[in-house]
Amino acid sequence: MAVEIFGVDKNSLAERAGIKPHDKLISINGHDITDILDFRFYETNTHLHVVYETAEGERREEKFVKPQYGALGLAFETYLMDRQRSCRNKCVFCFIDQLPPGMRETLYFKDDDDRLSFLFGNYITLTNIDEREIDRIIDGETVAEVLDYVEFNPKKLVRNVETWVTSSMKAGRITPEEGREFLSNYRSGLYGYTYLEKD
Repeated sequence: MAVEIFGVDKNSLAERAGIKPHDKLISINGHDITDILDFRFYETNTHLHVVYETAEGERREEKFVKPQYGALGLAFETYLMDRQRSCRNKCVFCFIDQLPPGMRETLYFKDDDDRLSFLFGNYITLTNIDEREIDRIIDGETVAEVLDYVEFNPKKLVRNVETWVTSSMKAGRITPEEGREFLSNYRSGLYGYTYLEKD
């Protein structure tokens, strides 16, 4: 699914590459872009391979090298790059349905959009989420990858912990078995995912 580009920032990477409003963004680094979560997640990489389609229907590819959180300079028609999702449930206890008439229109919208939950902490039931969204949450990133984004070196962290464990064993504060278990748990946590993990 391609997303139409609504605007391109002046002097941005995208403008210099020739990307124009009404072109359609297809993918970044091989990942399809369908909404703001996809876009923001993959745009943070330093090396980008962007595939897009011009307004005339020509498929093009561009490569970019930029700072970790540098922006491409693309704008979209809506913040989510998609329509806001509403709850499809018909719960008898729904507090939205129990609101009195005559209030402002936005109060009657049954928000159940997991993207807004991720970005702003909106409450959702998770009953309106589809398989693609679940897979996207599970894929996530490892703790080490997230730490690397904020300029912590995961390998250096492991070396520091190994040094502490070694000195603690020599000083008799922990046993060799405890040291090995501690290091194993530390590495497992560091290279595990930040959210959900498959068994």
